[in-house]
Amino acid sequence: MRAPKGAGLMGGARRLLLVTAVCVALGAPGARAVEAGTQASASSSGVRRAELRIDTSRVGDAGPVIKRRVEERGGVVLRDAGVLAAADGEDPRIFVVVMELRGEDPGYAFELWIEQRGQVLGERRTVECTLCTESEIVGRVEEALAEALPRLPEAGADASDSAGPEPGSEAPGPVGPAEVGPGSAPDGRDREALGPKGKAGVGLLATGVVAVGVGIGLAVPPPRVRRSDPRYVTDTRPPGIVAIASGGAAVVVGAVLLALDRRQRRPTVAVVPWLRRHGAGVGAVVRF
Repeated sequence: MRAPKGAGLMGGARRLLLVTAVCVALGAPGARAVEAGTQASASSSGVRRAELRIDTSRVGDAGPVIKRRVEERGGVVLRDAGVLAAADGEDPRIFVVVMELRGEDPGYAFELWIEQRGQVLGERRTVECTLCTESEIVGRVEEALAEALPRLPEAGADASDSAGPEPGSEAPGPVGPAEVGPGSAPDGRDREALGPKGKAGVGLLATGVVAVGVGIGLAVPPPRVRRSDPRYVTDTRPPGIVAIASGGAAVVVGAVLLALDRRQRRPTVAVVPWLRRHGAGVGAVVRF
């Protein structure tokens, strides 16, 4: 007996749905596996990890504050560069040692280097910033950290691929102020913040220019006779001349102070060899 035509169509539709479901079930794991493999390869390539270690024991009372601010700003720099937290002891360590400078030109200094498996990657950099405030030294550390991050190797890479001329050397300990003294040579990097002399010089320059302008305005008009009483004459030239002289002196003094500040705080750098019990190498010393 022949089945109704509608029943045959419904049976064909069921078989088609069944075949489609089987194909989807068999193909989905493969697609998921390919997607998972792609994500795994993407996550494992180009990943850099590091741990930031800050030492401010040589700073004094301001040490904890500077350490906290360096940790905060350093964490932002690492995140912006896509550097993840260290997973184990095989990942690089970024050491920052902040010190306080005393004497005629007080301020701060810091040393920064990257170490992996007891090996220094690249160079150790020592930066000295005289007359710097706490905020300024934190900014210097932030800049130096951002410049050092390109030396970080990718996760799983050999440290020798990124190491500088110090193979097998051991990371040096904290450097005291005696090792970052005033014997530094010039560097071409510009200073961003003005010191006390520079700020005073800018203020005197602005005040002097205003005084000269006011003095010119007073010295130019001729004497005027009061109409109501010809015995009274208004003459603004003497105070105008005084204002011009005072403003000119302020401009000169301000320019001198600004020049002294720029020359005194100009960053300097020197390539300094160093020697330790377990190795030797060359480091850069920067002075502001």
